[in-house]
Amino acid sequence: MTPEQQVLLAAVQCDQSHHDHTDDLLTDDLDWSALRNMAVSHGVMPLVYTWLTAVGHDRVPTDEMEHWQMLYRRNAEHNLLLTGELLRLMRLLQTQGIVAIPLKGPALAEAAYGDVTMRQFSDLDIFVAEEDILHTSHVLLAHGYMPMDTFTARQRHAHIKRTCEFTFRGRHPTAAYSLDVHFRLAAHYIAATLDSQSVIARRQCGWLAGHEINVLAPADLLLYLCLHATVHLWARLSYICDVARVVATNHNLDWANLVQQAEVVGLRRILLLGLTLAHDMVALDLPADVAGPVEGDQTISVLRNQVQAEILQPAADPPGFVTASLFHLRAKERLQDRARYILIRAFAPTIEDWRWVDLPDRLYPLYYVLRLARLLQTGIIRPVCRWFAAAHRAAHPNDA
Repeated sequence: MTPEQQVLLAAVQCDQSHHDHTDDLLTDDLDWSALRNMAVSHGVMPLVYTWLTAVGHDRVPTDEMEHWQMLYRRNAEHNLLLTGELLRLMRLLQTQGIVAIPLKGPALAEAAYGDVTMRQFSDLDIFVAEEDILHTSHVLLAHGYMPMDTFTARQRHAHIKRTCEFTFRGRHPTAAYSLDVHFRLAAHYIAATLDSQSVIARRQCGWLAGHEINVLAPADLLLYLCLHATVHLWARLSYICDVARVVATNHNLDWANLVQQAEVVGLRRILLLGLTLAHDMVALDLPADVAGPVEGDQTISVLRNQVQAEILQPAADPPGFVTASLFHLRAKERLQDRARYILIRAFAPTIEDWRWVDLPDRLYPLYYVLRLARLLQTGIIRPVCRWFAAAHRAAHPNDA
């Protein structure tokens, strides 16, 4: 690893009780700009800043520490603003008889890190029951939130049947943010068997900025974080840190039952992958109930090696459709879940298809053909063209 990558990993470790090698890490030739960019892009800037203030002493140049202080202050102001927005939203939905549970964002920051300023987040996420999603949408529209997409009746029906969220633009006059209203914890192709009603029934009371709110039960929160990170191929360190901090702040988790329940819904491998990455990269202690099943699943070793090999490497392009799909399929342990994934991903039209071509509902069946055409163009033809272009540049570096 580069010196900057070593500092980044040192700053996000679960156990910060010893810093024996700090002087070895904070060398005079450290590329501070690269470190800042990495910390921000991986969503762990507050953790790195806190680590530097605690252990850096005189090893961090004064002007560099001012850069970190500015980044931290801006993030804190943004987080506090969205915390206020979230609390107002919770009160609004409560008055309308809607049970809403915040996901990630300020609620996760306070629950897992003890401080809303200790995470980076750009938007808000809430979770409501599927039967409340249309009511919630109407309430939001009536109070100034604007939908990011418009749907025909057929599109809305398909969206609710297969996906997990609607997105709105926030209404704050000075801060642009989006609000994702989830009615499932994951889309159908990722976790079709996960019972959202049971998740809502298991909700608990939590606190945010001194106000009582609904929160996911710790086991459900942990599984959701692993699901969310798997969808995004565990591409950011913050995903791993979130998993580790949730485990570290919930000492009474019933690990044997948690692994068993994840297996029942076909998400055991996804859960174990997240816990293994937290152990490997931020030194989370794993109990025997987790370590044993991990050792018995060779696919987890393949996936963890892939994530660790790629997570700190600069990516020229985001992962394409084929790359993401192969990762998702490997993360599934049941044949029926893989078959469902392939069928939905290959044939079920999505928002991207509806944005690509605007068709009336009477022509909706054409979207099945258009989806295959779009996937062929964006998922196969375009990546192949990029690969040939890169190969040509490598073979002929002197060409104009």
